[in-house]
Amino acid sequence: MNLYETYFIALAQTERYKKHRFAACDRQLKMMAKGFMEGYSAGDQKVAAEVKGEQLLQLLEIANIHRQLLAENLTEETMIRYGNKEEIKKRLLFLSEELKTLASQQVKQLEDLVVEELK
Repeated sequence: MNLYETYFIALAQTERYKKHRFAACDRQLKMMAKGFMEGYSAGDQKVAAEVKGEQLLQLLEIANIHRQLLAENLTEETMIRYGNKEEIKKRLLFLSEELKTLASQQVKQLEDLVVEELK
């Protein structure tokens, strides 16, 4: 999920991923993630909430990796994968916004599940 909805798109301009043109097909990537969720959860909102919870943790880990990269001297290999420090900073801001969005969706989904169970 995270790869298709966020990560590939976030890294689309790096040397490593540029050739795949992920930015040009972000809509298709997001539709693949949606299809996966629909198939995997089979309409079970608890399963969907668990998947989104895992996605939130993965996104947090990716953001933390980016934060750590800003404190290091970047190797050539790291720059091929993640870009320079300015690109990493921009991506970290993007990831932070994605985290906020996903977290608020997760809270709403969990609230809905609790309300449903209390009926």
